[in-house]
Amino acid sequence: LIGGNYSGKTELAAQITAGILSSEYPIEGMYPTRPMRVWYISSPKVFFEVQPRIKYYLPTDFIAERTKESSWNCDKFWRMKDGGYLRFISWGTDPDDVEGPTIDVALFDEPSFSSSLHSKVISRVRGDVRRKYYFFTPLGASSTVYDMFETPREPDKISIHYMPIWRNCTCLAGLSEEKLKRLRVPLELSGETHKSDCRCNGGWKTREEIEDYMSQFSGLELKAREWGEWYLLHRRLIPGFERKVHMITRVEALKIWGKRYPVQGSLYIVIDPHSAYPDFVQIWCAMPYGSLICLAELPDFYHGKYKGKRYHDIRGAQTTLEVCGQLKAAVDLIDLPVADMICDPLFGAQTPKDSTINVVTQFNNSLKATGWKHRKFRLINKKTGDDVKSIAAGTRQINDLIAQMNKLTGRPMMLWLEDCENSMYGTENYRKQEDLPDDTKGINEKPEEKHKHPVDLKRYFLASRPRFIPREDVYAAGLHVDDFKQPEATRSTEINYAG
Repeated sequence: LIGGNYSGKTELAAQITAGILSSEYPIEGMYPTRPMRVWYISSPKVFFEVQPRIKYYLPTDFIAERTKESSWNCDKFWRMKDGGYLRFISWGTDPDDVEGPTIDVALFDEPSFSSSLHSKVISRVRGDVRRKYYFFTPLGASSTVYDMFETPREPDKISIHYMPIWRNCTCLAGLSEEKLKRLRVPLELSGETHKSDCRCNGGWKTREEIEDYMSQFSGLELKAREWGEWYLLHRRLIPGFERKVHMITRVEALKIWGKRYPVQGSLYIVIDPHSAYPDFVQIWCAMPYGSLICLAELPDFYHGKYKGKRYHDIRGAQTTLEVCGQLKAAVDLIDLPVADMICDPLFGAQTPKDSTINVVTQFNNSLKATGWKHRKFRLINKKTGDDVKSIAAGTRQINDLIAQMNKLTGRPMMLWLEDCENSMYGTENYRKQEDLPDDTKGINEKPEEKHKHPVDLKRYFLASRPRFIPREDVYAAGLHVDDFKQPEATRSTEINYAG
């Protein structure tokens, strides 16, 4: 259950807990047969807020016995009249203190998956189906939480509910039609005026209280607080990227160019080698009007062997010849001249199978075998490698370009075609590592490894100083000239990285 702070997360968490204990709410028989043994793991502050709401949704006199915890100013144990119970456990509890019989359900509020307490509680949940419920906000949750629920190994075993802050409002009368439509409630409420004590929406915060709370925030954080959406702003390194702003859909491409790809532009191909999983390739296009567009990527998310698979979940490498064959097919389909081909600086290393050649030479040989008639790969400058300064500089360039608007098109300078799913997904989830508990080591600026490969390719691409080069100038310079320089008399457009 994902909700912004101060939202309906508390209310629905109470409903779910009451439903588990009584098997009556919201639908009789929805939860397993009672009596149920349930543990609720959170903080005393949450217990103080949620306990009255759980009691509200339970049948009258269903709680037979209550044990108070004076330091919490609320209860720590409820025994139900059917023999079941609800135990409240603070996150600060010693894991050795949760020994005992197995339980039926574990409920976690603002979970910490690195906590030994979490692991200990999970080990107490019995049955083939381990029923676990998690309640958290998208801003407070760590990347581990995001990866567990949004990119699960077994998605059919997970159900996610997003709770807008307005679910916790006492009355929605007078709210804008846009918000009411998103909440899926009657739009007529927008023009209605209800009494000040109206509770027609069933929440426990007034509209004035909620609006006063939201006035503290703005931009993406406001969206996360209001609608319970993922943003992970506290560690996102490219927070300005939004699909609805930076993605060109297939329908839009047809309207703009009359076909799937542009009719003019210069291609820049970037490749990152790997041994445990497929090499990652991006095909970028520098447009005549200055924009940079990612046209294609390999592996292909929508077709072929790796259809529907996130890049970081793929295991098993492809042969060099196989990658080169797919690259040739993609470039032939786009049908634009190749201005440059860039390799990860590590491509200069020798191959493990043949120490007489390096990796970049092996790729160029394989390209030649496919009938490739364009330029050859070259190594990007080592200064654009994986040291912290280079990564930070490249990330700043990306952030500048996605924020800078092109006056001719009215869209950002850096865009992605809809086909480039893994590239966009990596950009969305490119995050710095979580800070270490020992803050004496300073702030951790290193990115997580999981989603860094798509962003690494963008850094290498920008380091090549991409610009539009007319087709005739590309051909005039020669197809396989490794020290290709842009002719001085061309009509190329240089990107202003300073914005």
